Amino acid sequence: IDAIMMAKNNFCVGGTYSHSSWKNYWEGTLKRDNQNMGTVSTNMYALMGNYGISDKLNLLFGIPYITTKSSAGTLHRSTGIQDFSLWLKWMPIEKKLNSNSVFSLYGIGGFSTPATNYQADYLPLTLGLHSTTFSGRLMVDYQNHDFFATASGTYQYRNNIKIDRTAYYTTEMHLTNEVEMPDVASYNIRTGIRTFRVIAEAFFQQNRTLG
Repeated sequence: IDAIMMAKNNFCVGGTYSHSSWKNYWEGTLKRDNQNMGTVSTNMYALMGNYGISDKLNLLFGIPYITTKSSAGTLHRSTGIQDFSLWLKWMPIEKKLNSNSVFSLYGIGGFSTPATNYQADYLPLTLGLHSTTFSGRLMVDYQNHDFFATASGTYQYRNNIKIDRTAYYTTEMHLTNEVEMPDVASYNIRTGIRTFRVIAEAFFQQNRTLG
């Protein structure tokens, strides 16, 4: 989601770690705690890489290992490899506006698919949604000296999933094991300082399910 390209024949690979936890959620306008589950915690250990096919075309991949647990309730914790992701990142336009500023246009397309046969039901303690997804992103970037601003929009198509139950309830009873997965639109704006050694940025992102 950044406006950085790997040079031709260069390969970068590294690991990332993230942790999240929550114990409150919104039920309509009521903010409540989930006493059936207590505090839900998730850890992600991911291996990610980027290869420069050319200076303007990169191949990126990622695969995360997920652990989940809750401090109360009867649902068991989950651990395992989640979804494998693969993207192509293309920079068709890179234009110098003057000696200090550059405008760039990017197109990113890719997919993710479950890497293991993990349980799709019983969120939020499952590893993921077990849905194969396809995404397309259009991104513009402007840099002047060390200052930059980037904006992007993404559309994500998600396949339906099947769960290990013959019926489930949302606002009504569904007598099927197939769960419809709405597509997702997201928007991202980021700005800050970008040099060869340091990147410091603030960003805003909105995700909206389409259904």
